[in-house]
Amino acid sequence: MSALPQISVVITVYNVQDYLEHCLDSILKQTFTNIEVIAVDDGSTDASSEILKRYALSDSRLKVIRQENMGPGVSRNVGLDAAVGYYAIMLDADDYFEPDFLQKLYASAKANDADIVVCRATAVEDDGKSEPMEWTIKAEQLPAKKPVFSCEDMPDYVFTCFIGWPWDKLYKRDFLEQHALRFPALRNSEDLVPIFLSLALAKRICVVNEYLIYHRVNRAGSVSASRAANPHSFYEAVCILKKELFTREWPHAAPASCASQEPHAAPASCAPKAPHAAPASCAPKAPHELKKPSELYLHVSWGFLNWAFGYMLWNISSMSDPEARKAMLVAFYHGEYKEIEYRFHSLQFFSLTSWDMQLYHDLMSEAKRYILKSGEANATKDDDEHESLATKFKNSVKSKGLRHALGKMFIWCGEKLAP
Repeated sequence: MSALPQISVVITVYNVQDYLEHCLDSILKQTFTNIEVIAVDDGSTDASSEILKRYALSDSRLKVIRQENMGPGVSRNVGLDAAVGYYAIMLDADDYFEPDFLQKLYASAKANDADIVVCRATAVEDDGKSEPMEWTIKAEQLPAKKPVFSCEDMPDYVFTCFIGWPWDKLYKRDFLEQHALRFPALRNSEDLVPIFLSLALAKRICVVNEYLIYHRVNRAGSVSASRAANPHSFYEAVCILKKELFTREWPHAAPASCASQEPHAAPASCAPKAPHAAPASCAPKAPHELKKPSELYLHVSWGFLNWAFGYMLWNISSMSDPEARKAMLVAFYHGEYKEIEYRFHSLQFFSLTSWDMQLYHDLMSEAKRYILKSGEANATKDDDEHESLATKFKNSVKSKGLRHALGKMFIWCGEKLAP
């Protein structure tokens, strides 16, 4: 065994006494043994701390760092800062793993000199039900016949092909340090910032097409079940990621087609004022104030905005807490999630995922019903800003005839083409 471990395994721990032993056993009994395990106890109030102490006494590879409760993002940063391995992986303390999980990821990383290696996972529930999570790596979006690839090979799909969580990805630790990839201090959605940024920046990514992780779902008290307390955190994370993409350098040769593209507005800070308050304004600046975006953002902007659009819709539609859902619907209806640019582009721009369109209209209708019911004065205006030209033309034909519709269309085209 070398002096330094080959893999640093960072595990964030918070009140997972019912699952922690299973997780630690599956890590410490891996067939790949040249590892260090850094468990960051994020102020647990159950028996998790005692379990960590007991395991650390029996296996010197396990190091325990205890801190006051700071959230999963801060905890992962603490673990990464303490890591010394050549590779690093960040795992959840309620998951468990195949015995050769690390061996297979390590072998692929070494053979392909990969910055990132991604594997597949199986979802498991407390009652024992399990199901392969096929959607976590969308095979149809991977570059064809390229075992090693980068964002340059899939700029439209890098945000939708994979999921923005860390636990199914092995990283070359030097790559993380070179790009200063760390997690923001958010209570949820913090993972997506460094994970998607890493996928955009990596020069060598590969996939181990095997189900090596058992990921617990629908667990009471998990971070994914706590979104109601901070319903706008997802948008704050999107804003942070957009700003990073906007300013980071493109790691590959700059594509010639980017030179002629229009600049976009640099995103502003989007921190919500309060847990249920609508996020602060991030409106694009006036044309004369625009700053030129990085080549990286120009390369991935369409795919990023399409992913962000779908992620916004998912966050709203999956919110079960009534008050949080209302707060999100109001912000959505009034266009307050500005950096996603769904009020700036036509809906046809967001065409990467077809099911998003129906969900958008369903949520907009739900939002309007709620706002009208609440008696808000400015909610009576029809939300037709994103009605497609084809739909407007069709409705105009129905209501006023073909000649009138064509006349209106020619007038509109003349206005758009006028100098």
